[in-house]
Amino acid sequence: MVGLEHVVLNIGLCKAAAGLSPNATVAMHVVVTDRINRAELDRTYPIRRDTNNQARVEFDTAWGTYRIAMAIPKFRCSGVDFLEVLPDHDRSLNTQVVDGPPNAMAPVLILGSLPQSFAYAQPSVVMFPATQRCNGAVGDPQTTGIDNQLEQDAYYASIRTPALYREPIAVTLAVRLQDSSGGFHYVRMPWKFSSGYTWPSVGQLNIDDAVLGWVAEQTEDILLCPRFYGTSVVH
Repeated sequence: MVGLEHVVLNIGLCKAAAGLSPNATVAMHVVVTDRINRAELDRTYPIRRDTNNQARVEFDTAWGTYRIAMAIPKFRCSGVDFLEVLPDHDRSLNTQVVDGPPNAMAPVLILGSLPQSFAYAQPSVVMFPATQRCNGAVGDPQTTGIDNQLEQDAYYASIRTPALYREPIAVTLAVRLQDSSGGFHYVRMPWKFSSGYTWPSVGQLNIDDAVLGWVAEQTEDILLCPRFYGTSVVH
């Protein structure tokens, strides 16, 4: 029997729904589908606005990659997002519904497991120019178009930037790790992905004691390009 992971959606509300009184409820339709458009969830939830103009939706699903379509018909607002769920990892996702049609362009997703004992590493995904050389000093890391989310046992990044869909690719992606003294190390993601706009490419770099032990021995603030770790990509 396949185990299920628990997913929590923290949904920022559109302007019209944000005007709800805190005690009022409104119907939100949520459809979660896999790559072959098979519905894992098709349900209408009664939601309430919290003090941050958000609503919360929860469900259980097997691990994998999913498309999430959200709609509040009363206010004609909607949203589309993509979610990667790791085996044996519950997941929360900050997402948004907007007035009018949503931006449905598929992002690039990068993620990995993180043992709770290594929470100080605080992994996040950043960008450098495509000209950035391995073992060279890095400039200021860029995060425009990257939504990083860190949990106790994993990290997730959803990347939407046109630079990823140009030929040649205009950026270098890296995972930034903090060492126990507060310095930063950058591990390049060797990247091959589809330039399609309907389904995300997914890259995975798990952070464990081997990765952190090796990184801690390296010079800070350079682009590290190791070959000992595994990266998986799904198109």
